[in-house]
Amino acid sequence: MSGLGVALRQALEAAVPGAVVVGQRPLEGGVSAQVTEVLLRRADGSVDRSVLRRPPVDGAAEMEERLLRAVHGVGLPVPRVRPWSGPAGVLWMDFVEGDGALPEPLEVALDAIAGFMVALHGLDPNALDLPPLPARHDPLPELRSWCPADDDLQALLDRCPLSPGPTRLLHGDVWPGNLRWRGAELVGVLDWEDAALGDPVSDVAATRQEVQWQCGEAAAQHFLRAYEARERAAGRVPGMERLPWWQLYVAVAADTFMDAWGLPAGRTATMRHHARALAAQARGHLDRQRGPTSGP
Repeated sequence: MSGLGVALRQALEAAVPGAVVVGQRPLEGGVSAQVTEVLLRRADGSVDRSVLRRPPVDGAAEMEERLLRAVHGVGLPVPRVRPWSGPAGVLWMDFVEGDGALPEPLEVALDAIAGFMVALHGLDPNALDLPPLPARHDPLPELRSWCPADDDLQALLDRCPLSPGPTRLLHGDVWPGNLRWRGAELVGVLDWEDAALGDPVSDVAATRQEVQWQCGEAAAQHFLRAYEARERAAGRVPGMERLPWWQLYVAVAADTFMDAWGLPAGRTATMRHHARALAAQARGHLDRQRGPTSGP
């Protein structure tokens, strides 16, 4: 969406009577969605900031709109969706004013991230007006398909069955780049294109990996402890015994697909090194947990 185009401009100006589009700029917005900040000058001279988000997949904008309305409706910090009568496939929402950098002290920010995820995972999906979402219950089939020639991994998965976790609403990509802050307050969780229904520990594993990439091992461990403590305080069993499977899943997925993320070569190499270290750590944990392969 390098330019708004006539149809989008007209739809925006019609939605705010008397307003005129006076500015626009592209924003980073997830894996593939085109995202544009728009400035509208109202008739009284004030300026309205909003965001147009256009995913490349048919129906994705409508899915995200319904999902954001449901999550915003229960008070979680997500952008407010605006009514849209313009071209199909576009999501129009408020611009979230906030800082993209993690606030200091880092532990306070990590506690806030953990608190958001506990609140999200505490929602009853059956009580929300959610769109159809993909399932994320079992990491083993994809692990097998990503590593068909890794005989040791295949054998490890054979002897490490995974007990399923509860079904919860998942964001799928809670990382610092998708968060907005005002001081130490988390005011915006963006980019819900990877949302799913499934095991909340999969969300935890993905965020743990991102925190470790951005902030180091000590920060990742602090996040895990904060999440587990808040889950227990909410009266739920955190299910962290399932973490090694999901940690292996997100690490192998990152190693498999990060070349397509468009990152600088040096950054990709560093992230791949850390992803492989996390995968090795998870494999070692599963080996110790389940013991050696039985034999004659």
